[in-house]
Amino acid sequence: MKCDRNRGSPPLIYTESSKIKQLMRLKFVKCLHCVLLLFFTCMVSESDGAVGRKQFKTWQELDYRQIAYAIKDFALALPTQHFTLILDVNVDDEFYEIITELFREQGFLHSLYVIKSVKSLKMASTRVFQIEKDIKSYIAVYHPSVYFILTRQHIMEEILGLINKEDLIRRNLIYFFLWVKKPMTTFFLREQIIEAARVCVITNSKPDLYKVFYNQASSDGLSNLKLVNWWSLEKGLFRQPLLPDPRQIYKNFHRREFEVPVLHKPPWNFVSYTNDSIRVIGGRDDKLIFLLASKFKFRYTYIDPPERIQGAGVNGTMTGVLGMISRREVQLFAGDLGLTYERNQAVEFTFPTLADSEVFLTHSPGRLNEALALVRPFQWQVWLLVVLTVVASGPLLFIIIETPTCWQKKSRSMKPRNHWKVFLNCVWVSFTILLQQSIRLPSSSCRYRLVMSIFILSVVYVIGDMYSANLTSILAHPSKEQPISTLDQLADAMLFKDYQLLVEKQSSSHALLENGTGVYSWMWKKMKKQPLNLIDNIEEGMKYVKERRNYALLGGRETFTFDTRRFGTQHFHISEKLNTKYSAIAVQLGCPFLELFNEQLMFLYEAGILNKITEEEYQKLGESKVDEIEVSEGGSANTGTAKQKEDEESTAMTMTSLQGSFYVLIVGHLISIVVLLIEKLYHRYNSILIGYSRKIAALIRKKQPINKAEMLERHYRYLN
Repeated sequence: MKCDRNRGSPPLIYTESSKIKQLMRLKFVKCLHCVLLLFFTCMVSESDGAVGRKQFKTWQELDYRQIAYAIKDFALALPTQHFTLILDVNVDDEFYEIITELFREQGFLHSLYVIKSVKSLKMASTRVFQIEKDIKSYIAVYHPSVYFILTRQHIMEEILGLINKEDLIRRNLIYFFLWVKKPMTTFFLREQIIEAARVCVITNSKPDLYKVFYNQASSDGLSNLKLVNWWSLEKGLFRQPLLPDPRQIYKNFHRREFEVPVLHKPPWNFVSYTNDSIRVIGGRDDKLIFLLASKFKFRYTYIDPPERIQGAGVNGTMTGVLGMISRREVQLFAGDLGLTYERNQAVEFTFPTLADSEVFLTHSPGRLNEALALVRPFQWQVWLLVVLTVVASGPLLFIIIETPTCWQKKSRSMKPRNHWKVFLNCVWVSFTILLQQSIRLPSSSCRYRLVMSIFILSVVYVIGDMYSANLTSILAHPSKEQPISTLDQLADAMLFKDYQLLVEKQSSSHALLENGTGVYSWMWKKMKKQPLNLIDNIEEGMKYVKERRNYALLGGRETFTFDTRRFGTQHFHISEKLNTKYSAIAVQLGCPFLELFNEQLMFLYEAGILNKITEEEYQKLGESKVDEIEVSEGGSANTGTAKQKEDEESTAMTMTSLQGSFYVLIVGHLISIVVLLIEKLYHRYNSILIGYSRKIAALIRKKQPINKAEMLERHYRYLN
């Protein structure tokens, strides 16, 4: 004996013989059900074939005037003025004349395509190409248009297949299939009418009565054709408008379940990966999906996409998560998905969930060499003027001192002046005053004192004091390297400093580089030569930038701001804003509930809920987003706390800060030694040369007689 317990029912106890009888009874019932189903299917197919043969042999039996008036009423109940008729060649010309007259009276614009009676659309390829071109023209300009199709049943089935295959599905296009004088075939219903395609079927099951079936009459996602309206010859259209409002249909999904792909990208989605499953820990976009699911009453299950990338166009097809949405495998995706022109051709986007900025991330600037701290108080232009002032001051003082001697009378008792010595004294005075040292002035004249007073005031109290103040500030807070904050600076760093730019694979930043022009195009060509240029996720790029100084990472500012706090703000520098980028939720082309999502997202944005759930992710790190980055764009990613700690650590003076002074002292000693050696050698060889010159002069005097008259004349000239 065995016991089987069903939920909500008492236990059933039975023997082996009773079990065998029950199984035989079930098998008999199943066999009988299969036989009846097969018989019914054969009867339906035979009846359909008979009706079909009767229909296409007797096109003249159709009441074209009644059909024309029905189509006219349908057109009046639709929010468009553009209509296209796709008719079989056997349709009577009377129908076209009547419908043309009715459309002209209402001011409608229409076009006509006639398809010959062929076995397949492939035999009418030219006409099919024209129809497809007409549909794509309305898709390109996003102008609403309605297509009324009245052909043979297999042609309508192939047209529906063409719409699905070529993805001619948009919210601005409605396809009406006029299935008159016979019921719809099971093949047409099995053609998998896509939910996003707005497909209507008009049937004429009773005389003077046309029923309208619509695939978006329910939010269950099954795309079943349901009766939404009908038209009778006596009363016309039953209700206005012709089709139900999707806002009313999709405001409640009745716990319909969506499969939502998810990618790990903090702070938008935190995903934990295991061997065969994933687990979403949280994130801003996870909360956003939860809010939408609560509002519209649908369920969702996260799935791991095969490629784990957002996706980009490759050889005319979209890859990654966007490829899944483009192929209509999933309904939506949320996760810092940037808007680009290429992506807009494959999917549709909701109202932006984030207004971000495109920036690049580099390693934080390091400290400058402390040995050169003595020259940093002034820029090179100031140093140039200071040097010119000091160099020109010596000759200027010499000119002031020696100029009056030119018009003064010389007395024979006055000793001759050594002009070279006076010039050197003037130069030494100018250097001594610059170094703020005391010295004896080479002249006591009033003009010399006036010039020296002005020179001392400008050098000592202006240049000297400003230099001392700036030097004190630099030594107290050491300077850092010039950060890379603009796109041109990054291009120069890639060209001259061997910087390597990284970007997340198949992201919006990747598309910006690959499809950009100017500097972006040059950078992309330069990146192709790098051993590493594309990374799988932002976290991998953050590690490269943190560990190496010659790497830069391109991406969104909000993502970088969050990740820099996770990896340490003192290691990174965020550049200035390059351009503005927007992120949104991606849905299928022609998504019927897109407008509802837009309204809800606009409400969340205006109410500040989007900013609130974003700020909550920052608060989880123990900080508030208000204290984010105290410097403006192009500044360091350090927070106020980190900057304060750095200032406190840099106040203590170390030997590293004073090494420049010791270097100057060492260089001064070396120069003094070199000058001393030169003077020693000069005096030594000068005395030798003087001795040799005196000997040579004595020898010359011995060989030549002395002319006393000539010597007296030279002595007189010297005295005068």
